[in-house]
Amino acid sequence: MKIMFKIVWTLGFVIFVKLIKNSEYYFQEQMSITFKYQPYLTYQWILYFLLGIYFSLIFVRGLKLAFKSDIFFFAFLPSFLVIIYYLVENYLFSGLSLIFMLSGSLLFYSLFGEKK
Repeated sequence: MKIMFKIVWTLGFVIFVKLIKNSEYYFQEQMSITFKYQPYLTYQWILYFLLGIYFSLIFVRGLKLAFKSDIFFFAFLPSFLVIIYYLVENYLFSGLSLIFMLSGSLLFYSLFGEKK
């Protein structure tokens, strides 16, 4: 069953990444026509955060709520504060997707990860 889950997860991950690339092409095309950056940036932030949550599914054994305060306070919150600081300080930066992915992954793992 674990092998089947990993195969399904891998296929879902490939589909998710393909969806990101296709959506990115669409939004960049719309951005070049309308010169509006906000929909593209919002799409990027949300999708990479969700990708981080999906990525962490492979490390979670069950979906039982097991709050890990150390990961939440010392990993997720600092990465989330970096995101907020960045959004306030500098609005246009394309390398932020990794931080969003990390933040989403840490949030999901801190809520549903292995019990202590």
